[in-house]
Amino acid sequence: MTLTPNKMVTYSENIIRIGARKIRLSKPIIDAKVIEDFILVIHDYMEYPKHGTAANLVCLDMDGQEKWLAKNPTNQSADAYTNFYETSEPISDSIFVHNFIGCVCKIDLATGDIAEVKYTK
Repeated sequence: MTLTPNKMVTYSENIIRIGARKIRLSKPIIDAKVIEDFILVIHDYMEYPKHGTAANLVCLDMDGQEKWLAKNPTNQSADAYTNFYETSEPISDSIFVHNFIGCVCKIDLATGDIAEVKYTK
């Protein structure tokens, strides 16, 4: 199955808008996208404790209910997701995300598990 982005998403602070739908989240958003019936959100990592990882990549259903929370590739205190990695390839069963520690993570869309990590620094 090939998943393709199919809905316009905008966000400001902690509010995400998908068409006429508006969902208020607990933390500010730094990046978001909709793929099929999933809302993928990267929360602002500055809103997390400074001496721990920020579990800031979440997948929501269209009602704003959490489907999964992605783990980080390390347990380093600066570990957090920063933005989606855009490619020209069609999205299949995973998405790529930049990480603050200098890597691109391949995240399984069904589970939120890390399928692959490529260090770029």
